[in-house]
Formats: sequence, structure tokens, C-alpha cells
Amino acid sequence: MHHLIIQLLKPFINASAKKVLMRQFNKNAVRTMLKNAWADYASLKNGVHMEPNFGAKIMVGLAVVSEAFYQQLSQKTGAQKAYRIFNEIAWDIYSKMGGFTYRLTGLISKNKYDHLLKATQLFRAFPFSSPSYQWKDLPEEPGVVAFNCERCPVANYFKSRRDAALGFNTWCKLDYKLAKLWGGDLTLTNTIAGGAEVCDFRWKVDEDEREDTP
Repeated sequence: MHHLIIQLLKPFINASAKKVLMRQFNKNAVRTMLKNAWADYASLKNGVHMEPNFGAKIMVGLAVVSEAFYQQLSQKTGAQKAYRIFNEIAWDIYSKMGGFTYRLTGLISKNKYDHLLKATQLFRAFPFSSPSYQWKDLPEEPGVVAFNCERCPVANYFKSRRDAALGFNTWCKLDYKLAKLWGGDLTLTNTIAGGAEVCDFRWKVDEDEREDTP
């Protein structure tokens, strides 16, 4: 079922990829890269460990897509430039997901802190949902939404491919931009993709934003 979802998402992924890639490459080169990337995905997806819940299955499927697209880009540009270009593509998609979540949770939020809290909670409910993702809420701090991720299927996928750096550079870094989109800042000192036991998320807003709006 999740492979069908990836196929349904394919036109949207391609649209974001074309928008970014056409700034760097000609039309024929872009067409070839997309064709080859999806062929790589079709091959790579067969060896993926199945997660128990639907959201995580989709996220791991998208991680496989990430690897396939990165492989095609790195052959053309080298690793560092491929990371940068891929992040532009991924952010075009991720920002739409995050923007929808932020607008939705804004309907029931009391203030900026509460809004950030509810947005992170909704993302953790779906698609980054338990039990595949394992979350631990931490004691409340002024103006900080704090929790750890103790298991990340996407990081585990990239580690199984012996390319944890790819996971960090193509997924983890997007959360810093997401925090800005959600009206805050993110401190992420440790990541599973980076070799730590947990990802220590600290989403911050101004302390006075925690007061209820009159």
C-alpha cells in the first residue's frame, strides 16, 4: 500500500525536482535524471525493512526516493553540491507539509508557544508516528518544546545503507528550516543519523510568547 502512496506522490515529487533542477541542468538532462532516479528507487525499495505503522512506511519509502535522487545528482555534481540541490527539492515538498500542519494547528492554538507545541505534536502523530518512531517528552522549560527521538526508521534506513551522512544532510537539516517556518528556532545537538543514541529536539520560542493571548 505504501508503495502505491509513493507512486501517487510521484507527480508532486517530480514537479518539485523539475523546478529546482531546471535551474542547474537542461531539459533533457533533467528528464534523464528523473527517469534514472525512479528506476533506482524501483530497485532499492525491494530490500527495505517493513515498519509496523503506515506513516513510517511512507517516510522510509521517501528515504529510498531520497537515496535514488541523491545518487543521480552526485554523479553529476559531486557529494556536497548534490546535498545542496537535493535539500532545495526536499524543502519544496517538506515546506508544503509543514505549512499545512502549521495552518491547521493555528486554528486551535492560544499563542506562539502553544502553536509550536501543537504543530510538533501533530507531526509526531502522523507521519512520524509511534511505534516505529519512539518519542520521549522531556520536562517543560520556559519557551521550549523539548523531546527526544529514541528511534528513527529513516535514520536506521540510511545507516543500514552505510550512509548515515546522507540521512543527516538530506533529512535532519530540513528541520532547522521547519522550525523557522513554524515561528521558532531548533537546537539539535545530537542525531541518530550522526551516531548518537537519540535526536535531542529543542524547539524554542520567546519566553513571553507562552502567555495566553488576550
